[in-house]
Amino acid sequence: MQNVGDYKTVVQAPTVDYCFDAARSKRNKYAWPGLENFGTIQPGYLGQKVPAHPLRIPRFCAGPAERFLRYFRDGISKHPKQSLQRGFAKIYGLVNPQFVTCRIPLFPRQNDSPAETYRRTISDFLSRDAQFDAAIVTILNEHARLPDSQNPYLHSKAVLLMAGIPVQDVRVFTNQPVRSSLQFNLQNISVALYAKLNGIRGRWTTI
Repeated sequence: MQNVGDYKTVVQAPTVDYCFDAARSKRNKYAWPGLENFGTIQPGYLGQKVPAHPLRIPRFCAGPAERFLRYFRDGISKHPKQSLQRGFAKIYGLVNPQFVTCRIPLFPRQNDSPAETYRRTISDFLSRDAQFDAAIVTILNEHARLPDSQNPYLHSKAVLLMAGIPVQDVRVFTNQPVRSSLQFNLQNISVALYAKLNGIRGRWTTI
């Protein structure tokens, strides 16, 4: 595909600014720096849903994922050039979110597949408390490409979606000492999870 004479098949669009308020006065050439500086657009534009309890996100974790999820929640502050220093809640203007941990056994019962272990553990957890706005499920890297019938994430997602809880998955191999690429993984996960929350933002009250 190329431009030939007056016939144009490729048109280069002009650069645009990302806007972070209805008046379009808060702008940035790049999405993530603007999001960190200005936060999301004001309530009423991204979504109307406001839950009757604080935002609650269960973390269904294989043991090694704890540090990664702590960085996600609280941000990375060890290196001044990291771009996710404030963490998920502060960047998206969420007040007092609750992150509740449910550990998935790394060494399941004999003859149990990873999918069965995740499905059973999550089902038992939700039978005691299913009032959550979203869920983060961590899986081992070697389990990510298992067939659908054996894939722990797909089985976890099925159980959670049946309970009306949107899901974001994380691979444990991402959980390494702080390095330059980790901030971008955290950025992508935070944007995906916030989108699955339908852009919830505003005051959060407890009844």
